[in-house]
Amino acid sequence: MNPETECCKGYTLTENDTNESAINLVKKDHFLNQTAIEMWSQTYKDWETGRAPDLSNGCKYPVGYSTSFNRCIIKAILCNDDCIGLRILPGIDPATDSVHLMLVGIDKDYNNLYVNWDELDCKIEGDNHTGERGGAEMGMMP
Repeated sequence: MNPETECCKGYTLTENDTNESAINLVKKDHFLNQTAIEMWSQTYKDWETGRAPDLSNGCKYPVGYSTSFNRCIIKAILCNDDCIGLRILPGIDPATDSVHLMLVGIDKDYNNLYVNWDELDCKIEGDNHTGERGGAEMGMMP
């Protein structure tokens, strides 16, 4: 990530920010480590091709809802000097059988590009992913 790029910084809440959904979005930790992204994505692919258990009775789909991500993780991905774009990956969280949308960057070779949590300038207080690389998981569904 280019630390000199001002636009890559996260949004700073002020006393003028009063919308609860917006405040919660800014405070949400959207970071998901690379291992989880790859596992959730594979679980979704297995389910899609019939190689995973039938989740149709309990699986929670995001269809019909909007999904929101705060700008911190988006900018961390896009401001990576090796990033040429964004990739949206569907995945299933095996702990909840819920479908999540995940975001990663795309490098020049069209591979997934992950960000380093240690380099994020807008870490959420109390969350610790020290030394991990990853991307973003589904933010909020109003």
